[in-house]
Amino acid sequence: KRHGGGISGSDSYIKNVLYYLDYPSPKQIIYYEDLRRFPEKTIRRFINFILYPKRPPSAIINKFMKDYHNHVELSAT
Repeated sequence: KRHGGGISGSDSYIKNVLYYLDYPSPKQIIYYEDLRRFPEKTIRRFINFILYPKRPPSAIINKFMKDYHNHVELSAT
């Protein structure tokens, strides 16, 4: 145990995995690599998942992606 008796790293990981497996609602895994390589596709899939059964207007996602790309450019400098 670390820091005076807290949950160790492996116990915390196992607890999170069990929570994920036991969670009764639909789930979606987002891989960091997909977000980096295919940001728009990954974000669109995620937004459609969280808003299901509604489909967000393309204009909203397009604006978000423009803001996202601007943020990425600013972060790289």
